[in-house]
Amino acid sequence: MRIDPIYAASRTAFLPIDWRKLDLKSPDAHYFFSEAARYGIGALGMSFPMRGPDGDAGTFSFTANVKPEQWDAFKNENQSEIAFVGLYFHERVIRIWSDEHGLKVRPSLTARERECLQRLAEGDPPKKIATALKLSEAAVRLYLKRARARLGAVNLMQAVIIALRANLITVP
Repeated sequence: MRIDPIYAASRTAFLPIDWRKLDLKSPDAHYFFSEAARYGIGALGMSFPMRGPDGDAGTFSFTANVKPEQWDAFKNENQSEIAFVGLYFHERVIRIWSDEHGLKVRPSLTARERECLQRLAEGDPPKKIATALKLSEAAVRLYLKRARARLGAVNLMQAVIIALRANLITVP
């Protein structure tokens, strides 16, 4: 952790970190990435800082040994899905750890996820939610998809039920 430039950057970042934008000129950073290369870790990668509701934090990293133009194409096409996998992975690790230590984890949602799920519970379809919140319908569907995943629900109806039980949303 002392010499990892990705770790250092992720401690304060909220947006994805493209490894090419890191300062890799220090001897420690050079050593770190040369060691990583020996174990097959690619020079091109992205890291997604993860933050939980109770101060927990982590970083989900994705790397590849490909040409820069291949990496850019892949990243541009899949960045949202990679970030989603990272969020899901982070949530699962927290739940597993909490279960092993006898702690009860209250599910959490972002304000937008909660807002979209609340309106869905009130009977609004995604198109109407999008209009009311001045978002695109695709954005609303993404917020609902993320809310469903964060709550560990199989479908949106189950997500609404879990959110109601956890007092994250209310029924009018």
